[in-house]
Amino acid sequence: MLGLSEKLHMDGGGILSYTALSHMEDSMRKPRVEKKCVICGAGFSVVSSRSESAKTCGLVCRGKFIANVQDSKRVRLSCKACSKVFAVPKSHEARRVYCSMGCADSHRNDNMAQGEESPNWKGGRTMHSCGYVYVSSIGHPYISKSHGHYVFEHRLVIESVMRE
Repeated sequence: MLGLSEKLHMDGGGILSYTALSHMEDSMRKPRVEKKCVICGAGFSVVSSRSESAKTCGLVCRGKFIANVQDSKRVRLSCKACSKVFAVPKSHEARRVYCSMGCADSHRNDNMAQGEESPNWKGGRTMHSCGYVYVSSIGHPYISKSHGHYVFEHRLVIESVMRE
């Protein structure tokens, strides 16, 4: 009688090759169960130990199945800024108003009071890290990219002197 290694055609490294596994005798294989995919309806077979848990025929259908399961646990809301319908987990329903950070930022910036109307207004003057004073000057051609609509005070002083 042939030994197991002779039956399985082990390769030189002692590891079963693909061809060796495909030539296994039926008595050596685990029993398989035929199932039907819940997504595409195709038939597939799994080992009997997975007969209860296997629901899909492959990775593509498994991804669709998981997406459907997760989607059923979500609530649909309408974005306050763009009116787009988006899904969120039920636990986020009370606190989510916007579909994305972009919508939240644009809506917040459009409706935010600016300048003297802002509740955070502190007189339109702020300090630079090197000690220079910034002054609010909306529409000035040399506004600071890092500080919004602020311009160095010494620049405004020189501009006013040069205009005289």
